[in-house]
Amino acid sequence: PRNNDVDGQAPVFISWYLGDNTTEYQVLLGTTNPPTDILIDWTNDTETSYFLEEIAPATVYYWQIKSRNSSGVTESDINTFIQYSVSQFFVF
Repeated sequence: PRNNDVDGQAPVFISWYLGDNTTEYQVLLGTTNPPTDILIDWTNDTETSYFLEEIAPATVYYWQIKSRNSSGVTESDINTFIQYSVSQFFVF
């Protein structure tokens, strides 16, 4: 979902971009800001999206991407969306 998206419905499709020099990334998701639950642990997989099938209704979610290379770790802005009901929802 886009940052600050409202009326999101499950399942939710999140996607992100990686920099050209990224060697690994991590995806964090949670209901606190900043998010602390590891959705995808450090990986060099080239996949840049994730399908959230089980999320709680009437809940604010925060998510963030951390990328790293030999120069260190870079953190994305913290994004947020609100899930209100259970049905199909896609954001591209």
